[in-house]
Amino acid sequence: MRAIRPAVVDFDDVIVDCMGSVIPFANRRFGTNVQYEKMYTYELWRLFGQALPAMHDMINAFFHSSEHDGVLAMEGVAEGLKYLKEKYGAVDIATARPKIGAPPMLSLLQRHGLMHFIRDTYVSVPKGDVCRKVYASVFIDDAIHNIQAVAAKNPQTSLILMGKPWNKESHEQAVRVPSWRAIIEQGL
Repeated sequence: MRAIRPAVVDFDDVIVDCMGSVIPFANRRFGTNVQYEKMYTYELWRLFGQALPAMHDMINAFFHSSEHDGVLAMEGVAEGLKYLKEKYGAVDIATARPKIGAPPMLSLLQRHGLMHFIRDTYVSVPKGDVCRKVYASVFIDDAIHNIQAVAAKNPQTSLILMGKPWNKESHEQAVRVPSWRAIIEQGL
């Protein structure tokens, strides 16, 4: 029996459309008009012109709001996770969410019927460390700095960058995709 080398997948904006709900929530909270399509960075404090403590308070409030409960799954994610589980034997989640965001994350996985695809979750652990620990076959994320970190520590791991407005740049070792459908169709 061969050892399982799982797929490691980011949660926010890869499995669920978190920014699609965070942006309107933060706009109401701060009286701003940031538009998803014009996001040039995932660093919310830069987008909203707020200090980090105010952003942390906003994110914590969001995690426990009805808006978070309504976060949608990304189109095609169930089929994509099923594909990854069949191809690699397991799917693990690695998220940069703070630990306070873990229970709401698990609730979303259950609500969207995705929990049965997931073997393990890693919260607030560097993604390069997770990929090295589990000897990941593939890593999927929407943030270029995470792709770079995994590439630096894990040359054996294939990299997939989920295209978003805030990640116009790419990485020479990463395959950029627009959707879960593209991952399946390209056999990644």
